[in-house]
Parts: sequence; structure tokens; C-alpha cells
Amino acid sequence: MRSYFLSFLLCLGLFGQSVVAEGKSDKSLAGRWLYQQGYAASEMVLGASGKGTFDGAPLTYRVQGDQLLVTMNGGTIAYRYQLKRNQLSLQGGDLNGVVQFTRADQSAAGKSRVPDNKQGGKARDEPLARLLVSSDWCSFSYSGGGGGYSSSGSYGHSSTSRFHLSANGSFTRSSGSESYSSNQYGSVAGQGGNGSSGRWQVRAGVLYTSDGNGPMQPVQLTVTRNSNGYPIINANGTEYMQCN
Repeated sequence: MRSYFLSFLLCLGLFGQSVVAEGKSDKSLAGRWLYQQGYAASEMVLGASGKGTFDGAPLTYRVQGDQLLVTMNGGTIAYRYQLKRNQLSLQGGDLNGVVQFTRADQSAAGKSRVPDNKQGGKARDEPLARLLVSSDWCSFSYSGGGGGYSSSGSYGHSSTSRFHLSANGSFTRSSGSESYSSNQYGSVAGQGGNGSSGRWQVRAGVLYTSDGNGPMQPVQLTVTRNSNGYPIINANGTEYMQCN
């Protein structure tokens, strides 16, 4: 799930050098702007007053020449922008390429309303977020060997995990493991389990998670379909399927 737009969707408002410059809002940019490609989706709302939101998170913006200066989470990043009718293209800053937004409201610029910040949960309406909360997600792995004729013994280890992501932005994880070994001297078996919790958020199709109240970290995630059409999620190298 690596492509040029992820650098923008991953970093906007989180990283980058601070830019100090004077500017003003541009009423021609005011409106609701959408970006979507596959499971990646983003909504940026720019108000005529210079305030707005990016996937529900508040921002302020100003224009200086051909630069759009966006401030989020205490950091400001400058992007070169180009506006052609209902297409807004951004590049530069922390982008590796051009990211193009389409105006959602095709009416005159400036008439789209900046949503109340209480609507910030709208980010969870993205396709990926809706998929994540549609079910618990389970993984299973097994390794083992030995056995058979004239074998000196056998062994095996299995592990399972289950994630539950709530629409309120929290998640819980439970995991378990079982192991056994046997040889001419006897057999040994064991099992264990633990649990954890944290927070999650989807911004522009990118999943971020945290352990407890720690910092949000991006997850390397792809979604595919099996032969029956059911989704398979690969998160940081581990495959998850919908739990029974």
C-alpha cells in the first residue's frame, strides 16, 4: 500500500518543518474537497474564513502567492497549489508527487459549510474505517515438526489474536498461545494469553494505532479478497480475517 499519495496522507499536519509566512484565505478555495483511490479516501473542507477540517481534524490555512499554507496540530506546511475549476492539485511540502482533490459541492465556491468540530468522527465513515468496525479480526499461526517413524520427537506452537475496533476510536486485543513437545521421555504442553487496548484512527485511508495512550503510529496495511470474496487484511505482515 505504498504509493506517492500516502506520504501526504501519512504526514499532513504531523511532520514537516515549520513555515512562518504571512498570507490570507482565498474564497475560491472554500468548499468541500474529496480525494479517493481504492480504500484511500480523504475529505478536506476549507472555509472562506481560513478555517477548515481535514478528515474531521481542525486546521487553518492561508494563501501566499501560489502556496497553500496548512496548519494542523501546531505545525505549518507549505504546498504549491493549482486550482482549475473543480480540481485542486497540491504538491511540494512533504509530498512525493501531485495529489488532486475534486470539489464535492459543484456549486459556486465558498458556499460549502465547514462542519462543526463535533462532526470530527466523520473520518470513520471512510471505506477502510467502515470495514474495520464491521467485524472482529482474527489471526492464526502454527509452526511444528517432527513425528513419524523413528522420530526423536515432535513439537508444535500455535498462536491466535483477536482485535475489536470500536467506532469511538478505541480497540481491544486478546491473544493466546498453545505449545507442546513430546519425545521418548514424555510430553509437555503449555498455554498462555494476554490482552491489551489502545486507540485507532483512519486518516485518508491510512490506519493509525497506539498502545494505550501512547503516540499514534501508522500501520502498513493492505486489503485483499480471498476466492470467496471475503476481505483479508495484512497489517504489518500479519494476516487477519473476519472472526466467526
